[in-house]
Amino acid sequence: MSSTRAAYARLTRKGGLMPRNASRHNIGAIRRLPSGGYQARVRDPLTDRLVSIGRFRSVADADKAIAAADEARCAASPGTVN
Repeated sequence: MSSTRAAYARLTRKGGLMPRNASRHNIGAIRRLPSGGYQARVRDPLTDRLVSIGRFRSVADADKAIAAADEARCAASPGTVN
């Protein structure tokens, strides 16, 4: 296992540095890029496709971006219940 994969596994497994559900998103996904960064993607409600919201240096930063996108989505549609 490469050192990057091992670090990612340490961060995301139960009891790691991140909350248990930090890498599980209902509206998005994080993927590793060949450059070593991470891409955060969220699901477009109109097309139901994943669209990129940016590239980040760490999984935690990408996770924060997805959480912020979810907050913005919830604030934009106050009539819906998640």
